[in-house]
Amino acid sequence: MKNHEKKLIGYMVFFTALFAAYQTFSATQTGANKENMISRQSVRKSIDDVYDNVMFELKNEGFSIVKEINIGHNLKKDSIEKKWKNYNKNKLVGIRTAIVCSGVTANSISNADPNMISICPLHVTITQKGEWTKVDFVRPSMIAKGTRAEKVAVKLENRLNSAIHKGLFSWESPR
Repeated sequence: MKNHEKKLIGYMVFFTALFAAYQTFSATQTGANKENMISRQSVRKSIDDVYDNVMFELKNEGFSIVKEINIGHNLKKDSIEKKWKNYNKNKLVGIRTAIVCSGVTANSISNADPNMISICPLHVTITQKGEWTKVDFVRPSMIAKGTRAEKVAVKLENRLNSAIHKGLFSWESPR
C-alpha cells in the first residue's frame, strides 16, 4: 500500500470516527434540538486573524492546548482535492481544530460523575467561509444534562465561551 493511500485511509477513519461521535451525541439527547448541541461564535475576520488570539485566550483561561491540527492545510498538502471529486463543496477557506483540556476541570468532572470524563478534553473547531470565521464546539452542558457532572459541564462551557469571545472580539489579545 502506497503512502498516500495510507494517509487517505487515515483521513477516512478520522472523519468516520468524528461523524460517529457526533451521531452518538445527537442520539443520546432525545428531544434536544441538534442546533443547541453546538456552541458557535462568528466574526467577520480571517481565520489567520483570529486563530492565535483564540488559542491565547483559551490558555489564559487555564486550558491546555493538547493538540492543534490544521486540517485544511493537511488536506491540501496531501492533494486530497485532486483525489476526491466532492472535496470541499462548502468552499471552506480554512479548517483548524484544537484539542483542549483543563486538568482541574477533568478532575472535577471525574469526581462528579466518572461516566462523563470523556467531556474533557474536547475539541474547538475554527473554520472560515468567505469573510466569516466561526468557532464551534460541542456543548458539554448538553452532553452532561441530567447527570451529576452537569454543573461542572456548565462552568466548563461558560469558560470556553468567554475565552472564545475574548479571542474573537478583544483587540488587546496578543498574537
